[in-house]
Amino acid sequence: LILGGELKRKEKLSGRLADALSNMYLITAVLKHYEDQGSKSDDLPLLEWACEDSLYNVQEALKSVMRNFPVPFVGGLLNMVIFPLTKPYGGANDKLGHKIARLLLSPSAVRDRLTHDIYVTEDPDDAVGRLEHALKKVIEAEDAERKFRDAIRIGLVTSQDYDSAVEEAIQQSIIDQNEADKILSAHEATLNAISVDEFSPKGWKPQ
Repeated sequence: LILGGELKRKEKLSGRLADALSNMYLITAVLKHYEDQGSKSDDLPLLEWACEDSLYNVQEALKSVMRNFPVPFVGGLLNMVIFPLTKPYGGANDKLGHKIARLLLSPSAVRDRLTHDIYVTEDPDDAVGRLEHALKKVIEAEDAERKFRDAIRIGLVTSQDYDSAVEEAIQQSIIDQNEADKILSAHEATLNAISVDEFSPKGWKPQ
């Protein structure tokens, strides 16, 4: 009512309002998806994170609109009406973020529902597959890796070379051969997942 058609020409202002609207739309989409998936309690952390993040974005967008409103008095009045005391939303906290990370880093029905219709493969020759393959191998070696790391930490295994350290752990009966194979397989898969192209310095010299 105050700005009328001028709102279209206030591009930053209208952009912030669009940010608020799009995040409100995301919240409704997430709630609808959660309901369509059967409102499973295991999915609740994902729902909470998405809603808290979007609500925070809505809040910040509206706050920015009111701070930059062309008529300061009206901006201040709107702020008092919409946010009378303080900012009610602080975004998703780290504790919730850690809970989400644990869900994503372990095979589960939650992860399967989240990645439904998303291209996923365990082919180690595929870029995405390398990550999935490494995740699977790391999870398989988790218990053996914990024993191996503990032995290194307290000084039972002292070899600096990784393969030699694993062999030393076998010799000291800290792990058996089967566990060693899992550790080495996980290590190889991890290195393959994080490796990048290497180029000789000679390749950068002018021809």
